[in-house]
Amino acid sequence: MNDAYQFTAQYPAAEVLRELLRKDTQNPPGNERTIVEYIVKRLSASGKTPEQKVICHGENRASLIVRIAGKESEDAIAFLGHLDTVPVGKETDWNYSPLGGAMADGNYMYGRGANDMKSGLVSMLIVLEYYLEKNRIPDKDIFFVFTADEECDGKGITEVRKSGMLRHVNRIFVAEPTGGKIGITEKGMMWIELTANGRQAHGAAPEKGINPIEFLSRFIYEWKKQISNGYGKGLEHVSVSPTVFNSGNKNNVIPATATAVVDIRTQELSQHKILLETLASMAAEMKERAGVIIRYKILSERTPLSMDQSNLFIGQIADVIRRSGREPVCVNIPYYTDLAILLKERKVDFAILGPGDETDMHTVNEKVDVHKIKQLADIYLEYLKIYNENHVWQ
Repeated sequence: MNDAYQFTAQYPAAEVLRELLRKDTQNPPGNERTIVEYIVKRLSASGKTPEQKVICHGENRASLIVRIAGKESEDAIAFLGHLDTVPVGKETDWNYSPLGGAMADGNYMYGRGANDMKSGLVSMLIVLEYYLEKNRIPDKDIFFVFTADEECDGKGITEVRKSGMLRHVNRIFVAEPTGGKIGITEKGMMWIELTANGRQAHGAAPEKGINPIEFLSRFIYEWKKQISNGYGKGLEHVSVSPTVFNSGNKNNVIPATATAVVDIRTQELSQHKILLETLASMAAEMKERAGVIIRYKILSERTPLSMDQSNLFIGQIADVIRRSGREPVCVNIPYYTDLAILLKERKVDFAILGPGDETDMHTVNEKVDVHKIKQLADIYLEYLKIYNENHVWQ
C-alpha cells in the first residue's frame, strides 16, 4: 500500500466530520468562521504553514483559501467546498441530534450538513493534510477553497473570485454530493420575489377589498401551468416552485399586499430571458384583467453550466475511477454550486464529485456513509498523483 492510501486509511475522518457537524453553520446566519478557525488550527497543529487567506465577511462569517505551492503556478487545480448548511428545521423530527454527529446504521453519521457538504470538506482536508504531512510538492499549485454563504447569496465565492487568487486555476473539483458519480452539468437558478397589491378591507366585507393572497396564488398557478404546457419555446425541463409566501397580520382583515418567492431551475441561460418575458406578459395581463398589480424582482440568479463528457479532464477522472475498480458514471446535477458565481467571467474545466448522496440533501435525518469520504479522498489523491505530479503510484 502506498503512503497516500495509508494516510487516508489512518485519517480520523469520522472524528473530523463530527467536529464539523457540531459547529452550527446553519444559514442564516452562517457562523462559518467557526469552521475556518478549526481548519486553520488543524493546519497549525501539523507544524506546516501553507499559504492561506482568511476572507472575513463580518458577523462571525468567513471563507478560507489554502494554497499548496507547486513547481509552477500556471494550470493550477482547485478543490471547492462550502461551509454553511441549510437550517435544521424542526429538531423533534430528527431521530438523532442534527448537530451531534451520531453514528448509526453501520457506517452512517447523522447531522445537518453530513451529506451537504461537510463530508466533502473532510475529503478535501484529507488531501490537504496529506500534502502537508508528506511535504509533497506538486507540479502545479493546488488550492483548497472553503466558502461561506453558498446556500444563500454566495458572498464567500464572490469574494474568492474578486481576490484573484484562483486566476491560474484551470481545473476544479467541487466536493458536493454526487454519490461518487462525476457531475458534468449543474442547473441554473433564479429566486424571484413576487408582490401583489390588493385593497385592505374588513374580513366581514371581503367584497370591499381586493385580496392579494387569492390573486398571487392564482398568478403563480397559472404561470406554472403555462410553462409546463410549453408557453413559449425553449422552456423544457424548467421547474418553478413556490417556497415562501407571506401576507396578512390579523385573522379578520383582508391584507393590502402579499409576497411570495419562487425557486426556478433552468438548463439553458436563454431560458432566464424567456421566463422573465413570460412573467412580464402575465403581470400585464393580470393588471388589465383584474386591476391587480404584480411586481417582481430577482433576488438571486445563477447560470447553468455544463462540461462535455469527452472533455480531457472528465476522461482523466473516469480513468482514475476505473483504476479504483469501479465503473465511472457521468451525471447531470439538478442543483447549483458556487461554480456559477466563480465562473461568471471565464470558462474552466470542472467536475462535481463528492462522497454524499444528492437524494439526501436538505432532508430530515441527513446522513452520509463515512467510508465514502475516504474513497473520494483516494480518488482525488490518485488523480493528483497521475495528472498533477506526472507519475503513477506503485
